[in-house]
Formats: sequence, C-alpha cells, structure tokens
Amino acid sequence: HLHMTLGGRHEIALDTGFWRSLFRQGRELRLGKWSHELRSSFLDSLKGGSDEDHKERVGKATTGSGHCSVGLGKLVVKIGGLRPSCNLPYLHAAVFDLEALQVREVELSSNSEKPERRLRHAACEVRPEVTSRRPAVLVLGGCGDVTKE
Repeated sequence: HLHMTLGGRHEIALDTGFWRSLFRQGRELRLGKWSHELRSSFLDSLKGGSDEDHKERVGKATTGSGHCSVGLGKLVVKIGGLRPSCNLPYLHAAVFDLEALQVREVELSSNSEKPERRLRHAACEVRPEVTSRRPAVLVLGGCGDVTKE
C-alpha cells in the first residue's frame, strides 16, 4: 500500500515494471532508504491546534524504543515501548495508515482491559475468523516499561 501511495503521488506507473522492481528489492534486501518526505506526510496528519499540541501528538505516536509493530492490511500498528515521560498508565498504540499516510492513536473502549505498558514484547495479528472479521492484535510477553518486571 505504501509503495502504491508514494508511486501515485509521484506519478509513477503502477505497471509490471513497478511490481517487478518492488518484488526484487524486497527479496534481495539491497535497497532501504530513509524518506523525510514520507515521515513528514505521516506527521502532517497530526497537525491541528497549537504547536505544543502538535508536538505532543507527534511524541505520542513516535516515541517508544522497545516497541513492536504488526501489519494489518494497509495499516501498521505500533505497540508499546519505553515511554518514560508518558502519563498513560496502560499500553500505548498508534496506527499508521499506509494508504492515506496518516497516523492516529488507538483509543481503548471504556470496557476494554487496560494492559500495563510494555517493552521487549511480541505481537501478532489475530485471525479474522476469531474476531468476527474485525482486525485485532495480540500482545505477548515482554516486561513493564516502568518496573521492568
């Protein structure tokens, strides 16, 4: 999804050559690069309100070494990680939409469990048959980011 979105923004033909190149780069792992343009596109989706509000939203979405990420179709869910200045007492998650180039925080419903903040954990997608066809992520192991237990 991400490569298609970026290709469309730069008017690159999404033809057989595009897909062949993408496949080879992924298989051979010879090309990886940082894209400031891509990072800016995601972070621009967090604009609104004051500069301080924007800075806080960017920090919430991007902070957290020791996190893990799971792909769900056109979405990537970033889960947990070390967040020493975060006041949120439970696990943090952010969703990166690879098609819209947007990022948003996940809000747990009022009746949801509120698991302890984690780092050094693993996560995986839960099969849609188990969740009534709704996307879901299972978080396993790790330790508390405050207690390290």
